[in-house]
Amino acid sequence: MSKITNNERIINLIVTHAEFERQMVPYLAQLKQRYTWQNDTRSAHGVLKSQLMQARRRVQSAMTERSKLVRESRAVTRHIKRVARQLETTIADEYRQTSPLLDQLASARQITAKKAESYVARLNRTSGVGLMGKLIDLLKVRIELGDSQDADTEASLNGLYQMMKRVSDNELASLKEFRQALESEELQVKLKLINAGVEDLGIKTEAIDEKLAEISKLRLMPSAVELEGILHAGRAPVYYVSRGYTVLPYVKDVYSAMNYMQRALRERRKYQGTVSALKRYTDAVNALDEYYQAHYTQNDATPWNYHGHYANEHD
Repeated sequence: MSKITNNERIINLIVTHAEFERQMVPYLAQLKQRYTWQNDTRSAHGVLKSQLMQARRRVQSAMTERSKLVRESRAVTRHIKRVARQLETTIADEYRQTSPLLDQLASARQITAKKAESYVARLNRTSGVGLMGKLIDLLKVRIELGDSQDADTEASLNGLYQMMKRVSDNELASLKEFRQALESEELQVKLKLINAGVEDLGIKTEAIDEKLAEISKLRLMPSAVELEGILHAGRAPVYYVSRGYTVLPYVKDVYSAMNYMQRALRERRKYQGTVSALKRYTDAVNALDEYYQAHYTQNDATPWNYHGHYANEHD
C-alpha cells in the first residue's frame, strides 16, 4: 500500500468536515427545538406568574373590601335592631299597640338589602312616631351596602384565592416546577377555573393566558454517537498530519477544533454552545482550505516547493 501524502490527509480533513456538517443539520435542528422550548417556557412562566400575582391581589382586595362591607353591614343591622326595639317600646307605651313588623326587625338575625327595601316600603306608610324616620334612613344605608354578607360569595372568594395560592406555590413556584407541570393538562384546567371564578365574581383583572400552559413537551436530547464517529474516523492515525513546513499551524487548529467539537458533543451541550463549537471547527477548516487552494492545487496537487519529490515522500 502506497504511503498517504499530506495532500490526501488535508483532503481527508476537508471532506470529514463536509460530511460532519451535513450530519449536524438534523442534530442542530433538534437542539434548536429544545432551545426554543426552553426560551418559550421561561417566558411563559414569567408571564403567568405575573398575571396570577395580579389576579391574586385583586381577589385579595375584593376579600378585604368585602370584609369591610360585612363589618359595616353588621354594625348597621345592629343599629337597626336597636332602633326598631326602641320604636316597638315607644308604640307599646304611647299607643298601647304592638307592631309585628318592628318585632320582626328587632329579632331578625340578618337583614339583607332586599328585605331592607321591603321594610322601607312598609314603614313609609307609618307616621307619627319620632324614631321612624331614623329607622328608615338606617334601612336605606343597609340597602346601599348590598348583600355583602352572602356566605356563598365569601366561600367563592376564599376558594378562588386558595386555588390561586396553590398554583403559585406549586406549578409556578419555579421554572423547574412549571416545566414539569406542562407534562399534563392539569395546570391548564386550573387556569380555566381561575378565569371562570374571577369572571363570575365580577373581579376586574386581566385574564390569565391559558394558552401559555399548552406548550408542547420537551423533546429528548438527540444522540451524537454518529457525529462523534465521523470525527474519530477523520482523525485516524493514518490521516494524521505530523510533518510539513507551512501546513502544520493550519492542521493543528483543525485538530484542536475537532477535539473541542467532540467535547461539546460528549458533554451534550445546548444549542448555543454546540453552534459555537461548530463555528470554531468550520473556521479552522476554512482557513486550512484556503491554504490548500493556494499551495496544494498547482500541478495536480503538487506543492509550491516541489523539487522532483512528492510531498512527504520520505515519511
